Amino acid sequence: MINNNHRNGVLIGAYSYFFILSIIGIQLFFFSKELIINDSAIKTSNINIKKFDNTNHNTLAWLISFPMSGANDIIDFIQRSTNRTTATNYGNAILSETGRYRRNMFDSVPVYEGHFNGPFLFTRHLDIPDHIVPVLSYCGGYCIDCYPGKYAKMPIKDFIKKCVKGIRFKADKVGPNGPIGQGVSYETYYDPKLVSKAVVVVRNPFNVIQDRFITFSHEFEGLDYRNHEWLTRYHINSDGFQAYCNNQKRKFIHQEVLYFDKNIFEESLDAPCYADIYRYVNWYNLAFESLEYLDIEYIVIHYEDFEFDLTNPFDKTNEVLEFFGFNPSTKYTPSFDPSDDRGFLSKKDRNLLMKLIQSLASPTTKLVIHRYLL
Repeated sequence: MINNNHRNGVLIGAYSYFFILSIIGIQLFFFSKELIINDSAIKTSNINIKKFDNTNHNTLAWLISFPMSGANDIIDFIQRSTNRTTATNYGNAILSETGRYRRNMFDSVPVYEGHFNGPFLFTRHLDIPDHIVPVLSYCGGYCIDCYPGKYAKMPIKDFIKKCVKGIRFKADKVGPNGPIGQGVSYETYYDPKLVSKAVVVVRNPFNVIQDRFITFSHEFEGLDYRNHEWLTRYHINSDGFQAYCNNQKRKFIHQEVLYFDKNIFEESLDAPCYADIYRYVNWYNLAFESLEYLDIEYIVIHYEDFEFDLTNPFDKTNEVLEFFGFNPSTKYTPSFDPSDDRGFLSKKDRNLLMKLIQSLASPTTKLVIHRYLL
């Protein structure tokens, strides 16, 4: 049981901490925005850049999803099947002509010439679409191994701000053997009024949280010098997953009690990795609410449908292309891998998590993820 005096002390300290952070964040936002708008050093020669036209804002379309939900595969499909580039909020990453991802290697190239707040081209070798440019964004509130102040009780306007938040990278001078992988990253924000459409990608939440655990575990690769093997942070199996979930619970429980609704908090305690399910459900709640608030037309795509629609394998793929204004294509058959269940969750675990999902999800989110709760 948490002592009330301790809880009150934590609350006072937390409020002071968040107030200071908010002041710093506001200052950084305006400083970054001013800095990037005034930067004219980016070179965009020999790249097919659209001319920025203030009278034609509605030329962007979001492709948004909670991380590990398949958005990258759909971006790859769009580019391969149309031979047109997509865009991204994260200008420090590009896809090279050889098909390799490059991070922090080249200057970010904005979709619109002179519009350095983003979004940015994801490739440099493909032409820009004639009408609508799909833009990848993960928005916010999806962090992992983080305290609840970063995702719980997030106001809708903060979520929207994160949907247009990006990174512009300015590379250092290229060395004699090519890019040296050094430079400066700038925080950017573009106007959400530039966005006219959105595709929301959804994937089985149980598969998502298991794959996020695997990714997190692999981010730490420790070398066992005695056996000369690279080791992950946690074993990639059910025991490792449960150990990770228990560690997350111990690490953040004293903060979660301050942020979670009391009934939600009590419901969560017995469920494994409940915080990641909270983040997943809360993300979609905010995403649908934001799209309605911005009055943006959207469709929902379930990642699994790309694999299991065997009677008409091009149905969902063409739906995405047509929504973005591309002609349907059969030139490239996508090979999606929704990654079957890893087997880290028992039936009891799933039932506890499903109960939590039902308590957290908005009506729209419940409708969208209902198929995963049967």
